[in-house]
Amino acid sequence: MKKGIPQGSGLGPLLFLIYINDLPKCLNAGTKPDMFADDTQIATSSDDIKVITETLNRDLNNVANWLSANKLTLNNSKTEYMIIGSKKRLSQVTADPAISIGNLEIKRVEMTKSLGLMIDESLDWTAQVEHISKKVTSGLAILRRLRDT
Repeated sequence: MKKGIPQGSGLGPLLFLIYINDLPKCLNAGTKPDMFADDTQIATSSDDIKVITETLNRDLNNVANWLSANKLTLNNSKTEYMIIGSKKRLSQVTADPAISIGNLEIKRVEMTKSLGLMIDESLDWTAQVEHISKKVTSGLAILRRLRDT
């Protein structure tokens, strides 16, 4: 018997969301999930980096157990974490916290793309503005070439 949802089907994303709708129940009360199609992000906050590390590692252990119980796997190459805060607060983080899920040590990133937005750890949006500017400039160059033909 085959299991799964046909790739590219209109009903696929909805069925997948129904399938994973209980994932947030395995997280601590202070951890907030953000789920869109097959993309899930979790966030927690504290003034103490040790508390954040412990909370996330506990949550990620629960997520690993949930994934196993639901016969799902994690895309290791897309799994990363980011510490978000003011530049002053970020400068106080002297070493990358050890965040892991199962046996996978998760890498820390300073910037990531989430649902099309470039987000950096200080939320200053410079990377997003530069990304959009490059796209617009490229599009304008194509339009100019078309106009001149």
